Amino acid sequence: MIVSDAGPLIVLLQTNQLSILKELFGKVNVPNAVYAEITVKEKATFSEAEWLKPVKVKKDNDYKLLENLVDAGEAEAIILAKQLKLPLLVDDAKARKYAFLLNVEVIGTLGLLKLAKNRNIVPSVKAVIKEMLAEGYYIDSRLIAKLL
Repeated sequence: MIVSDAGPLIVLLQTNQLSILKELFGKVNVPNAVYAEITVKEKATFSEAEWLKPVKVKKDNDYKLLENLVDAGEAEAIILAKQLKLPLLVDDAKARKYAFLLNVEVIGTLGLLKLAKNRNIVPSVKAVIKEMLAEGYYIDSRLIAKLL
């Protein structure tokens, strides 16, 4: 299992790679704020993914600090991952920094693709990255070079 922020879910959907998450983790927990964000435009698609589970987050003191530093979805995702003691799928640099400070294990979309490649779920990480870029998803070219 894993917890996910909205960005990776959206880009994986746009590139027809959302099933990677089910294959790698079985179940993906998303806080209610993230679920609301991703279902605004793609309600049917995300609602059909029975393995994508919306979860209510207990808003503790760490959440109260985070909500002033990152957006609501990211704050809830970080706190949910911490509470469930699960890794967090998130790409936003600021959110990653605060997750690390709270001892939450973090993986980004590129790391996810590398894991999927190593398990023979995707044939080409380079091809998926090319699709992500074509969809307008920003990825630092140094990260791409390092991964490839």
